[in-house]
Order: sequence, then C-alpha cells, then structure tokens
Amino acid sequence: MDTEQSSHPVTGVPKQAFEQFLKALEEKGASPDVVSRLRKTLIDHGDVSDAAIRAALFPNNGTKV
Repeated sequence: MDTEQSSHPVTGVPKQAFEQFLKALEEKGASPDVVSRLRKTLIDHGDVSDAAIRAALFPNNGTKV
C-alpha cells in the first residue's frame, strides 16, 4: 500500500462500510471513546494498519493511566 495514499481520508464504499461497522459497535454498547478513536483512525486518517487499529482500541498500550 502506498504510504501517501494512507494519509488521505477514506471515501466512497469503504467509508460507508466503516460507518456501518462503527454504528453497529455503538448499537452493541461499545465505548463511545473507542468508537471515536476508530472513526478517527479508519475514516479521518484512512489508516487501516494493524498498528493503527491496535492503538485506537488499546490506547496507552492497554495500561491504565
């Protein structure tokens, strides 16, 4: 994947799929903070890398602050 491409916001069908996924998470009771971080990572930044998703799900490497 081109690194320049990953810095652009997601649009079109991928954006719709991610929005549906995030909406389903909200409906199932996922933390609003987690959904917000995932939205920022997946849609705003267009980053679907394993590292970015882990960071969105487990901020601070999963440690309590």
